[in-house]
Amino acid sequence: METLSPPEVREVRQKPRFRLRSPIPATFSGLPVTVTNLSAGGLRIEHPSPIKVNAAGSIRIESAENTAGVAFRGRIRWSRLSKAGSDDGKLLYTSGVQIEDLGDAAAGLLGRLIRTFGERDPGSLDLKRKLIEEKMQAPASAPFLMPPPTPAAPAIRPDQALLIGEAHTALANRPEQFQHLYERAKKSFAARNLIEHESHPIPYRREAVAIWEYLEGKIDIDLVTMVLDARR
Repeated sequence: METLSPPEVREVRQKPRFRLRSPIPATFSGLPVTVTNLSAGGLRIEHPSPIKVNAAGSIRIESAENTAGVAFRGRIRWSRLSKAGSDDGKLLYTSGVQIEDLGDAAAGLLGRLIRTFGERDPGSLDLKRKLIEEKMQAPASAPFLMPPPTPAAPAIRPDQALLIGEAHTALANRPEQFQHLYERAKKSFAARNLIEHESHPIPYRREAVAIWEYLEGKIDIDLVTMVLDARR
């Protein structure tokens, strides 16, 4: 019987991944997590409580490098129960986070963390190779398990799209009100525990934040962002 050789595995990530010499504490939507590796486009985190795939939230890395309290937005793209446990013997979850809306301050923070604590992670390719080899060696009768479906993006109702569009038009030529709404939104975000303090940056585009505040927070800011992206 002919033995198949595993295909060549190449690094397809556009941004190199770096493992951290020691995990760095952080929060995801206020939940305690630790960052174990990172790149300019994503993070790998460990956490004691499960987080739903496709969940989005604000990430704040608790490090001396983050003196300004920079936060940025991320989305869980995959998650699994880790084989390794915490110090108290409980199993942890490992999740991959895709970074969204990365601003200059957050990009600078990630760069400082990589330079200070990171080292290139060549093991990611070895892991891919190992997984492919295991699949090729598995018996043909092994059951095929379908991955769980990815939750669909939230639907936007026509009335919501209309309100967002009208707000966008109303604020287009009113920079003073736009700035006032953005500053007021910081207080709203802090009051809802979406950021730790109103002096901290909001991990969304300023335009989306101002419109969200203009609409008194009645429409989810993710929906506001989706409508604005469609209007571009």
